[in-house]
Amino acid sequence: MPSEQIRILRYLEPLQPGQLNTAIHSSEFMETVGLDLAPVDFGEFNAAIDQVRQSGGTNALRRGAWDRVLAEPFHRALAGLSYSDALDMRVWHWLCVEGFPELVKDRWAIAEWTPEQVGIPPGHIRYLGNPTLSGFARNCLSRLWWAGHTLYSEEDGYQMVNGVFDPQDLFTAVFERDLVLNRNAARACVSLLQGKDGAEVKLACKRLSQWATTIQLELLDEEDIRQLMEQVV
Repeated sequence: MPSEQIRILRYLEPLQPGQLNTAIHSSEFMETVGLDLAPVDFGEFNAAIDQVRQSGGTNALRRGAWDRVLAEPFHRALAGLSYSDALDMRVWHWLCVEGFPELVKDRWAIAEWTPEQVGIPPGHIRYLGNPTLSGFARNCLSRLWWAGHTLYSEEDGYQMVNGVFDPQDLFTAVFERDLVLNRNAARACVSLLQGKDGAEVKLACKRLSQWATTIQLELLDEEDIRQLMEQVV
């Protein structure tokens, strides 16, 4: 597969929703700085993008399955990304707006704006997110990387990373809650709840969040938390 290397940049300032349309159509006006990171080869990731597009996944249900295909090659490509850079929304803004804007638009079925249009474009949260748990979980690309960073292990590889998007409610229930800050809790949730009904997923994660106010989950390993959750599922 030919190399498709990109030097990763970040904006000097976080983009505001009202700046998004200008940034997409006139990126040369946005100031950027490079990361201390070698150029990244996105060849495998671009091949995965082509795969999901060719699969004919255009309705909402099928587009939701894109994340299961894209998360692994995206995280693998950016395996060298530092923790501090991954927490910098300016990096994800640049990747979504200048790196892969067509993917963001297609994955989330976002209507395209012309350069003359003003205001806040629809679907801006998928390009920008914000520096909160829900913001990182809603940005089109940061959600893929953080799923890989949190759930990948040497033992089971990317199995849980792929599983966290089945159903999409599972990713939302785990990654938009403080549960995701505890890797054992996040992995326990995904291992037990992948493939479950959305309502069941929400109830189990809500109950575990409630228990976390009285139980120190940091003192429990992944299996302990899983056994605790089995009382709900």
